[in-house]
Amino acid sequence: MNFEAIQNFIMNNETNVIIQFLLDPWSFAQQSWFWWALVGLILLILWCIIWKGFALWYSARNNQKAWFIVLLGVNTLGILEILYLVFWRANKKKSLWKKLTSLKK
Repeated sequence: MNFEAIQNFIMNNETNVIIQFLLDPWSFAQQSWFWWALVGLILLILWCIIWKGFALWYSARNNQKAWFIVLLGVNTLGILEILYLVFWRANKKKSLWKKLTSLKK
């Protein structure tokens, strides 16, 4: 088999999407799902950056070095950051959890 035969086999086999992308990345830009996936990926990145920024800001302000290192090193798509901000932030007077529970009264 020559290189062209191998490339044709890979390009015609739909299970090798990653290899297809590496061989011809511009063909993916012509697919309608590609642009929706790109927009979704950008929104997901923005979501993570915003929550990580708030969590790192509060952990640094409250001198919580262990939380800062954990939040900086672990990426959980904002879940750990939200949990930190709601439950474990040092300044509980202004925490979101206190505000939410006071609204119920």
